[in-house]
Amino acid sequence: MLFLSTLLFPLKIWGEQTELQVDFEKLSPQEIAYYLLYKEESKRLKLLSDLKLLKFMILSGNTSYAKKLIIEGDFNTHLGKLITRRYLAVIAFIEGDYLQSFQISKEAARYNLKSLENFCLQKLMSEMILFTAHYYHVEVNLARLLEDYGTCSLQNYRDAPTGHLWMQLLVNSLNPKSLMRIRGLDFVFKILNNASNEELAIWLKFALFFDQIEPLKEMISTINEEFLQDPQIRELLGIIYYRYGNSDLALELLQGITTANSEIVRGNIKLANKEYELAYGHFQYALKRKPDSLNALERIVPLAWVLGKWEEGILALHELSLKTSGSRDRTLLTALFFMRQEKYQPAYRQLRELQSAYHQAPPLEVNRALVYTSLLLKAEDDLKVHARSACEQNDALSCLHRYYLEVWPEYSKTVNNQEKISDSNEFTLEKIKNLADPTPIAETLFIHQNELENLNFKY
Repeated sequence: MLFLSTLLFPLKIWGEQTELQVDFEKLSPQEIAYYLLYKEESKRLKLLSDLKLLKFMILSGNTSYAKKLIIEGDFNTHLGKLITRRYLAVIAFIEGDYLQSFQISKEAARYNLKSLENFCLQKLMSEMILFTAHYYHVEVNLARLLEDYGTCSLQNYRDAPTGHLWMQLLVNSLNPKSLMRIRGLDFVFKILNNASNEELAIWLKFALFFDQIEPLKEMISTINEEFLQDPQIRELLGIIYYRYGNSDLALELLQGITTANSEIVRGNIKLANKEYELAYGHFQYALKRKPDSLNALERIVPLAWVLGKWEEGILALHELSLKTSGSRDRTLLTALFFMRQEKYQPAYRQLRELQSAYHQAPPLEVNRALVYTSLLLKAEDDLKVHARSACEQNDALSCLHRYYLEVWPEYSKTVNNQEKISDSNEFTLEKIKNLADPTPIAETLFIHQNELENLNFKY
């Protein structure tokens, strides 16, 4: 007990001091050993904390910040370097740089055989994409792909309850000599009643993913009823029947299932029936079940416009911008949603960003929106610029604005003036429509004609 108390005292001090400030001469050998152990543990905990943050950023889709963490972080340990290298391969894969992901994984597995099982799946996935895209590389070919698959499946077999069935299906679909390619999927589907629930689910996903639903028709009708007790299989079958066009049976199979995919299917069916409010509700619920669902977000945006839910549409567009690469159409839509809310200042900012993205030469629809917002914001100098650009694109209304800007002083203020120009009731539409007898105009003669005729000008 006395020994522990003597070790805990310097620990309290070390928490506030750096290693250079510790006076080792005043410490006993046990305290020095404990101090060194404490420093190692602190480094390990910091490494784990940094890796957790790094992993969170990757899963959140913020790959640029994740790369910044790797560059600026302290990952100099063997474990840190190994994990960050694997994360770099994952980041490259997410960003679509499959060659970079392939090369990182290949080099890491080559120089560290113990890490082969951690990198081989990543390497294999990148290799498959490069092969299907016919990308020329000395190490990307069918023979090497089949060899790498065999090696990788052996390395990771103990961690794969289904024996890497999904990867096996993908590889077989690329191999022209595989039984699946020779005899077709209809042959394979006939033996699925002997499969486990997990294996059947993988086969159904594979058929959906590669749009091989046609061979499923006969198999589904003979499927064992025991499989229908599994919600995952019922959900996949519901999606398949929705693809067939049998919405009623799809809804029956999806009854009681509240996953994001099932809600999206229900929403799609309501959307096809023009039940927009119900469809919107299903997509919102799908978003609650899966906050990063692109399918739900992409359907919420047009429905928000139709239903007049401007704020919800802006939020959905913001979420889409965080999860996918920049889109000019999304920026324009965001500006339009702000305009429908009569929030012209943020709308104008979005449009100016879009104008910069087009290098100051945006299309006509952007210029029209710039004319409209600058007119309502009474930004007359900007209005002249935007009206000229839109007029040069043959927009008649913008040409009219451009003309009036030259004729009327403070044109934008005059257009935005909501006050009555006159309170007089002399000139009304009803009076114009009513016929009235014309009243002759009285003439006043100042000079008689005969006096003009009698004039005698002498020069």
